[in-house]
Amino acid sequence: MRYFKCLVVSWLCLGGLLAAPEAVYLSWMQDPTQTMVVHWIDEEAQGSWVYSQKVGDQEWVKTGDKIRVIENSQMRIHVVELMGLTQDTVYQFRVGEEPKIYTFQTLAADKPVKFAVGGDAYYKRDLFEKMNKEVARQNPDFVVMGGDIAYTVGGGRGILKGKEWEISRWKAFFKAWEKGLVKSNGQLIPIIPVVGNHDVRRSDKQGMFSTVFSFPREGEAYQVVDIGKDLSLFLLDTGHITPIDGAQTEWLSKALEERKDRKVKIAAYHVAAFPSFYSYDKTVSKKIRENWVTLFEKYGVCCAFEHHNHCYKRTHPIKQEKIDPQGIVYFGDGSWGIPPRIPLKASVIWYLAETRSENACFLVSVDSGKVIVEPRRNNGKLVEMAVKIGRQYQ
Repeated sequence: MRYFKCLVVSWLCLGGLLAAPEAVYLSWMQDPTQTMVVHWIDEEAQGSWVYSQKVGDQEWVKTGDKIRVIENSQMRIHVVELMGLTQDTVYQFRVGEEPKIYTFQTLAADKPVKFAVGGDAYYKRDLFEKMNKEVARQNPDFVVMGGDIAYTVGGGRGILKGKEWEISRWKAFFKAWEKGLVKSNGQLIPIIPVVGNHDVRRSDKQGMFSTVFSFPREGEAYQVVDIGKDLSLFLLDTGHITPIDGAQTEWLSKALEERKDRKVKIAAYHVAAFPSFYSYDKTVSKKIRENWVTLFEKYGVCCAFEHHNHCYKRTHPIKQEKIDPQGIVYFGDGSWGIPPRIPLKASVIWYLAETRSENACFLVSVDSGKVIVEPRRNNGKLVEMAVKIGRQYQ
């Protein structure tokens, strides 16, 4: 009888009721020091719950939530938010009845934070995975992915493709993320998403993007993430689900006012206000400058990360559309995993300090009001010297 029970357990774990999920990934909707949102993808009708515990504890805590089903498909997105966690602590967890154990670490409220920023990601798989490897080698606390994440909508690759192709792209993205975005100690690296034009359809403004990711307010992809008492990240939607002007700008003004005394305020979004490839006079860029940049300057945003152009760029510090030592530096321009374009020459565009045809992302370190931005190639080398931002450096 004992031998028979072992056979049953082995069958369950190897492909029966306990079939492994296709991908597991982490994010946040609330305080990163006390919460974590666990997502996983499968095609099984498994229960949507997570067993979690601090590493070293004996008892598992069971937390359940909901399953999102992609219409006309077998793809299910399980979403479980773990709350009441202890800051700066390593946790382990299992999903559903899957036996595999994963780990993550909550952020600390009073320690330095290191994160990566980049955009225009899963276009060419080899470029995407090469950058993933380099970013993981840096052991960031999380990654801000600045739009055009899986390239599932529009363009030559997706315009004639159907829903199954879109689903397969998202699955492939998250499988590669789970495999590649892992710290040297085995901990999963959370992703904070920003929406881009190749993430949503005009006829279906939310679509799969709002199904595979979770946001504090349903139907809105813009948010602010507060980390400790010093750092606030403003993740914005450049008109792909919600218009730039109107409700989103009103929300941004209020959110910045509420955080006016925070030492470090950083913005990230998809389309660039100060582009390195497209025209400065494009409608969306002008709207960003008219609605958001004025607020960034009013409330002391120290830097912003822009994408969409598929090049590397760094601007001069800018204030009131002029070069000003007290202004904001805009980094970009979205070339994580897509072949880079040839950018505009910095020598002939007033706001550009540096442009290059490079695959690049940024490693950002924040410590006591000081910010260091390292622009990194996918071969482990710096694109140029790190940039120091903050009053302490001036």
